[in-house]
Amino acid sequence: YRTTIHENMYDSFENANFGPVVDFSGYLDGLNGSPVPVVLLQGDLTADLTLVDGTIYEVLGTLRITSGVTLTIAQGAVLRFDGAANTLLNEGALLIQGTENNPAILTSGQEAPAVGDWGGIVSAVTASMTVIQYAEISYANYGVSFAPGSSLTGTIACDTLCVKNSLLESNNTGLFIDDSDPWVERNVIQNNLDDGIYLNNASPNIRTNTIRVNGNNGGDDAGIDIRGTSSPSITDGNQISGNSRYGIYVYGSQTSGGDPAPVITGNGIYDNTNYDFYAYNFFDAANVTL
Repeated sequence: YRTTIHENMYDSFENANFGPVVDFSGYLDGLNGSPVPVVLLQGDLTADLTLVDGTIYEVLGTLRITSGVTLTIAQGAVLRFDGAANTLLNEGALLIQGTENNPAILTSGQEAPAVGDWGGIVSAVTASMTVIQYAEISYANYGVSFAPGSSLTGTIACDTLCVKNSLLESNNTGLFIDDSDPWVERNVIQNNLDDGIYLNNASPNIRTNTIRVNGNNGGDDAGIDIRGTSSPSITDGNQISGNSRYGIYVYGSQTSGGDPAPVITGNGIYDNTNYDFYAYNFFDAANVTL
């Protein structure tokens, strides 16, 4: 019923640049019905907050975690976002703590969800912690994006900058990592329209993930798309298969010192449509070994 209400409104969902966010919380479940039990979230968080199991949270506009503030999303919490401008922007500390049997869910609020219904999770350069464990993230533009310039480096302990044991599905891109080095382990990254993981000037550790059936948008989409001076470690049994064009796509810049240098070992890379591994456009390519 909430979607029917939204379809009859023109606000930021239709035009993020000029349409305001309209707060229609407290809507009823039908004509002369009862208020729907949801919690509204919007604007800046200026004090620590924990989102709890069994509660649905409606996010309007950008929900911004300000510097010095921690947002904890517990197992079973559900966050629903409407509109491409709706993002979870972390400038402080974000801790998502789902469990294997009860993940935290961040998804579209539409009754008929589609890729790009919301912006996704953004880890800003000022973030002191972005820890995502046992989450399901779907129908965003970028499921999780790491902004350039962070001084944090992800570790196996998953206590600073990491995405672990999570599902990233039906986004435009599952993970977008720009000049940042998170730890990415034991995730399922599938059915994303563009890339499963996109790297630019980034050196994350990517371990033991299942990366499949991504890249249905054509072009140079891949399970993992590696650009700039990225030097990721892609090891320990990643299974990269069934992607619609490339398993791993490595594209250089044809400039000295400007090409990627990934370390890729111990993975299963198979049954990708065009090539399982594609490397091109390198400077002095005859003398480069990957």
